[in-house]
Amino acid sequence: MITGDLVPLGEHKVLHTSPFYFSWCSDNNIKDIVDEFRVIVIGGKALGVAKKLSNNIAKNATLGGSFEKVEDKEVIDFAEKAAHFEKADILGTDIARTPDGSLWLIENNRNPNFIAFREATGMMVEENILQFVLSKE
Repeated sequence: MITGDLVPLGEHKVLHTSPFYFSWCSDNNIKDIVDEFRVIVIGGKALGVAKKLSNNIAKNATLGGSFEKVEDKEVIDFAEKAAHFEKADILGTDIARTPDGSLWLIENNRNPNFIAFREATGMMVEENILQFVLSKE
């Protein structure tokens, strides 16, 4: 059972913080997560989607997980909507998909590690950040 507040985001739900996500995973068994994604969002716009690959509950690149580029408009749209919860221009949005197709926001990370994302997608995140910052001047 999820102990945190859930916020509707279209037909999907949002887990406010990752501790609730890990609680939800342990209560519902990790097999209930079909896919996990990282989306880099800059200025409210998603750069692309990287699917996280790992057998561990934590699929972070820093913990040995790897990423692969995928095309998933539903995940992109969800990440852009989820970005509105934050007052930040640069986010690493982590999203989970369950067997019924529901998307869940794991977290909006304000200081994302984007090296694995860049390696998987080929997108130069640093250049996109620089262009965004310069466009605001």
